[in-house]
Amino acid sequence: MFNIGDAAKELSKVSDDAICQNAMQAIRTWYPEAPDFINFQRSNWGNDPYAMGAWAFIKAGSTPEDCETYQEGESTGNKVFFAGEATTAEMIGTVHGAYITGVKAAKAAAEALKEGGEEKEEEEQ
Repeated sequence: MFNIGDAAKELSKVSDDAICQNAMQAIRTWYPEAPDFINFQRSNWGNDPYAMGAWAFIKAGSTPEDCETYQEGESTGNKVFFAGEATTAEMIGTVHGAYITGVKAAKAAAEALKEGGEEKEEEEQ
């Protein structure tokens, strides 16, 4: 379940058990025979003192390329690679965006490590 705005504020006050029961009621609308949850986890960004209800967005005056810049690694000398739903304009605010940029960053980091190792070998020769 995904909620934003006033609905998210209200749901941040609701217990995990009540959220779980509500989700099961919705699921059983389509799948009456659905079994009970085995496990349940919930993000409650509205009550998280570090996230403080955070949400990614592209600031006025920004371009989609600004999001992609964080993925490049070039600005940090290929030492730091960023990933996450806020680093892709195509899929900003989605789990898919977080996953795909994570895979991309991992590949870029692995390539940078490989290239760094090759440069070191050349220096030693």
